[in-house]
Amino acid sequence: MRKALLAFSILILFVSSGYAQNNPLTSIVEVSVQSTPGKPMDLAEAGKPAEQIIIRKEHDQFSLIVSRNVDCYVEKRINISLSEWQTAMNIIDKYNLLSWSPELEEGPVYDFGKEGLLIIGESKKELQWEKPLLNPEPFLELRKYLFSLAKDKIKDIQLFY
Repeated sequence: MRKALLAFSILILFVSSGYAQNNPLTSIVEVSVQSTPGKPMDLAEAGKPAEQIIIRKEHDQFSLIVSRNVDCYVEKRINISLSEWQTAMNIIDKYNLLSWSPELEEGPVYDFGKEGLLIIGESKKELQWEKPLLNPEPFLELRKYLFSLAKDKIKDIQLFY
């Protein structure tokens, strides 16, 4: 009984402190990573990346959307759990991706392609770059998680990039 009362008291403090309302992570409704290699490709739909992984929150539902745009456009969408969504939010929080900016290597780069990150919440953060990063860890951690989620959940779309 004491533990339940303590947990309830902590929850009331959490809610009344305004943390949930003031935490920008709670406003996030979509996160996306995109990749298009630098080599010439036959993209089915111009302007779209070769591969994209999106997680989206709509009301109390969470979904994973994976698309591949090479030779033909293929997209698949499935539901994911609150826990899977929260893991991505934890990565965004841990690596401070809401304020992260890519630091690009200087000098000419050949055959790199284009990568990108999109986070939509209270505001929209959209980043794209065409050079290797000096600070790749935050982006790579999120991309690695979303890639593993896509690979485990959607078997009929192969991702390569």
